[in-house]
Amino acid sequence: MIGKRSIDRVKYIFSGDPAIDRDSPALDWKKYTLTGDPKHAPVKEGCTATVFDLKRLSLVQFNHIMSLEGARQTREAIAYGVAGISNWGGTFTVGTKQSDLGLRLDDRTLEDMFAIPEGIELFGELGLRIITLNKLDPTSGQE
Repeated sequence: MIGKRSIDRVKYIFSGDPAIDRDSPALDWKKYTLTGDPKHAPVKEGCTATVFDLKRLSLVQFNHIMSLEGARQTREAIAYGVAGISNWGGTFTVGTKQSDLGLRLDDRTLEDMFAIPEGIELFGELGLRIITLNKLDPTSGQE
């Protein structure tokens, strides 16, 4: 049966987050990316991971992003696909703006995210995750 796709948001932790407990036997990044279950991405005691709230794209947003290439595609996927960020250190605030395609992160927020030492890796990983989240996944629901 064909039905409406899930519009549930996905909580995501960047693989380079220093709060991830890389020594934990529970760490299984493949399972984490397949299931989104945080038990597979344990956090060090006393630490808090930065969590990205990823949303599903509209058809217009998805088509726009898929018409782009390289860094522009990644930037736009993040701009439209990140709905919020929690536990980012310092005085970081998430800014948004309205565009013809809908609500998106503003340029200052994107620049601040990219300015961290792991900015290139963060953008690559988040962009790919958002695009993958919006594509057909024949393994969805399988472990």
